[in-house]
Amino acid sequence: MRNLAYIFLIIIPLLASCRNPQLIRSEVPSKVSSRSYEQFHQSLFVSDGNSRGFTHSGELRRPAYQHDPAREIIAANFRDMGYITWLDAFSFEKFGAVYTNCANVVAVKRGTTGKRIHIIGAHYDTVDSAHAQVTRCPGADDNGSGVAGLLETARIIQNEQFRDTIIFIAFDAEEKGSYANDGPGSPGALHFINTHTTTEPSKVSTNTFLRSGIIGMVSIDMIGYDDAASPPFVVIGRKSFRGSSVGNDLERSIEMYSDLIPFQAYAYNQSDHMPFHHAGIDAVQLMEYDFKDYWNRNNSLMTENPHYHTDADSIDSPDYISYDYAAEITKCVVGYLCNQAGLIPFQGQEP
Repeated sequence: MRNLAYIFLIIIPLLASCRNPQLIRSEVPSKVSSRSYEQFHQSLFVSDGNSRGFTHSGELRRPAYQHDPAREIIAANFRDMGYITWLDAFSFEKFGAVYTNCANVVAVKRGTTGKRIHIIGAHYDTVDSAHAQVTRCPGADDNGSGVAGLLETARIIQNEQFRDTIIFIAFDAEEKGSYANDGPGSPGALHFINTHTTTEPSKVSTNTFLRSGIIGMVSIDMIGYDDAASPPFVVIGRKSFRGSSVGNDLERSIEMYSDLIPFQAYAYNQSDHMPFHHAGIDAVQLMEYDFKDYWNRNNSLMTENPHYHTDADSIDSPDYISYDYAAEITKCVVGYLCNQAGLIPFQGQEP
């Protein structure tokens, strides 16, 4: 039965790629470096004793420990790469308390037309002592791994030109999201949707984007853990049972630019893609396959992440973060943007 399932998951992506022969392979994704990814990752305070979470007492709660230094590192990287970058401050109420001094990091690369928009996001906050198994969680996988992928993607395309506008967002407070009964979801992503998107063309500005122009949103959330004994799957998770154009495009990118095996699944409702989904935007979560068997599938092909939402989610845990695997997934995100955002080939001679 295991072998049949494995063969099925290989055949379906191959059939999907045969339906789309028009895509032209770009060489840009091959520039992704696992070493560069690792350097971004290790700058985010992902070792034992660190945390990017919040205080967990009183009526007013604030970012704690390495939360703000990590945020500044993310913003500085985007600025150094030449992106239009700003801190998008917000606060919210949850658990009978007010969370203050929160901020998304937003970086924009304007396209040549300015009409179509692609959003790539990853949350930089971590679980904190609100969770029973947590004192200080470094969040090496959840979600330092996604933020490192965000930064490496931005590094690779910083000097490329695209037809469409690309927005990178490092979201805050994802771990304080509400997902029960399809609730509003992550506070940071919800704030961006409510504050920086509009359905009225007259309200579009340099930092407010027309919602109907957003072609899709990809939330990179946990891409660092891959058990060597399991097949090299990567999950494209969506909330709806219905298909997703963004999911299909990501699947084709995975097939084109890596040896990973794409696995599309629905009922994934626990990341920053959810507020976009609720706003009518095609949005998916991109994540590791060896995560957690929430739906009791008794999946013999996966190995559950042993350090999810614990203090051991750290680069100091042996045989934990796979930089090669995370870099391969990042390569697919770059390929997705090259294919879907309209990479404009360089004209002229290299310097």
